[in-house]
Amino acid sequence: TLNLTPSAVVFTNGTASNYNITYANGSLSINQANLTITANNTSKIYGQTLGFAGTEFTSTALKNSETLTGANLTSSGAAATAAVNGGTNYTIAINNATGANGFVASNYNITYTNGNLTVSPAPLGIAATGTYSGTTLVNPSSYTLTGLVNGETVNSIGSVVLNNANTNLASRITTINIANGTASMANYQLNSVTNPAPNTTTTNSFVMAKANVTVTPDNGAIFVGQSLPGSYNVSLNGFVNGETVLTAAGLTAGTVTNAATSN
Repeated sequence: TLNLTPSAVVFTNGTASNYNITYANGSLSINQANLTITANNTSKIYGQTLGFAGTEFTSTALKNSETLTGANLTSSGAAATAAVNGGTNYTIAINNATGANGFVASNYNITYTNGNLTVSPAPLGIAATGTYSGTTLVNPSSYTLTGLVNGETVNSIGSVVLNNANTNLASRITTINIANGTASMANYQLNSVTNPAPNTTTTNSFVMAKANVTVTPDNGAIFVGQSLPGSYNVSLNGFVNGETVLTAAGLTAGTVTNAATSN
C-alpha cells in the first residue's frame, strides 16, 4: 500500500485563493499479479537418473518484461532405481522460482502446477534354449540376458513363455519368470519380434529341441514250432503334457524288425 499525498490543486474554473483548502492523504493498494508456473512433463527409461537443470517449466502472465531464470524441481522418480510403477506417473514438484529484469516473487500470486514423470521399462535382450513341453511354457536349459541395470541379477529362470508351443514355430520369448534374482521383470521389456542377433538389448531368440520319446517293443515268447508273430506291441515313453501316440502331431505307424527268421 502506497500513500497518496495531494498538493497544489489546479482550478479550471475559479481561483484557489477563494478557498481554504485542506489536503487529506489517500492510499493506493497494489494487488499481486497472478502467475502460473508449470513443471514440464517428461519421461525416462528405468535405470536412468534424471537430473533437473531448474529450467524445465513454462510460465504465464509475467509483467513488465520480467523473466524467470529458474525454479526448484524434484521427483521421487528421478532416481535410477525408481520402478516402472505399473504405468503410474511420478509427480514432478516445483517451487521457489527465481527471476531477473526486476522480478520479485512477492509481487505475484504464484500458482505452482506439478508435472508428470513417466518411467518406461528398460529393454532386455534374451537368447535361450529349451525342450518341447507341449505348451508355450518351457523351462529353459540355457539362457543369456543382456541389459540388466542397477547391478540387478537373474540367478535362475524358472520358466519362459514362448510365442508358439511347436519346435518349428517357437522363435522368441514373451514372458520371463524369474526363480531367483534381484531384478523385477516389471521394469524390463522384451523385444516383440524375433531377433537372433546375440548380446544386444533387442535380442530375442529361442531354440527349441524336440522331446525324446523312447519306443520299446514288448518282450514276447513262442514255443518251438510256432510261427513268428505278424505284429508286435510296443511301449512309448517320454510324451509330455498328456500327449499320447494318438494325439501327438506328426507320429505315424512304424515297423518292428525281428532278428529271428524262423522258430
